[in-house]
Amino acid sequence: MNAQEGPIPSRVFVFFCYAYPSLLHSARVSAIAELKRAKEHSDKKQYGAKHRIIQQMMRDNPEAFVIDSDDGSGIVGVTHKKTGFRFHLPAGKVIPGVVKEARVGIPQ
Repeated sequence: MNAQEGPIPSRVFVFFCYAYPSLLHSARVSAIAELKRAKEHSDKKQYGAKHRIIQQMMRDNPEAFVIDSDDGSGIVGVTHKKTGFRFHLPAGKVIPGVVKEARVGIPQ
């Protein structure tokens, strides 16, 4: 692999983000739409569908989520960092790679 095939330099990415902010907005809107869709399933007690949507989002972008509460009951509080959307999820449904906040007091 030569240098031209390597990763995109960060300044190119930064330029892209400033030059095309609508794409970043679209990604945020898309995340909100998916999170709302998961919430609709949750409201209908269709937890399997909710979990599948959230887990796919976590697989696609685990760093976009943070576990911010855990009372030891097996249910954790999770926040989508870019949108601030918060929801509960069984701890066993959280995809590996989602970070636990240090302030929660649970093992990292």
